[in-house]
Amino acid sequence: MGTALYIFYINAESVLDRDIIGTSSGLIAAHILLTIPWTVRLVLAGMANLDPSVEEAARNLGAPPLVVFWRVTLPMLKSGIIAGAIFSFIQSFENLELSLLLIGPGKITLPVAMLNYLEFKIDPTLAAVGTLQIILIGALMLVTDRYVKIARAF
Repeated sequence: MGTALYIFYINAESVLDRDIIGTSSGLIAAHILLTIPWTVRLVLAGMANLDPSVEEAARNLGAPPLVVFWRVTLPMLKSGIIAGAIFSFIQSFENLELSLLLIGPGKITLPVAMLNYLEFKIDPTLAAVGTLQIILIGALMLVTDRYVKIARAF
């Protein structure tokens, strides 16, 4: 994916006469492109469980369409949206190849920094960073379980 986007960005730079490779916006656009399938799939799975009669009841009680969306539909989709956000973050964070090819000079992401550090030093610092990442993800899962109630799925 990283190589394909790199080649695409080279062709797009020649057509648009604008720098894309090495910019933050190019890297963010690449990561968004990478995570769209995860997000869409999980939100669509959440939409499959929607009860249309609840939305219909809100409309029958006089709620305008925007209020029905914000107060009825969106809370029912909350678990799918949060799951999509978490999976997208994990997918984006672990994709070292994409970041490695598209970052510019002076810009670095944590996985690239960890790879560069490992290239020149062998000490327990990376193990400590990995442990902090596991603790952070565990805390994130606990907070998510508090609001989404993941335990109900099992």
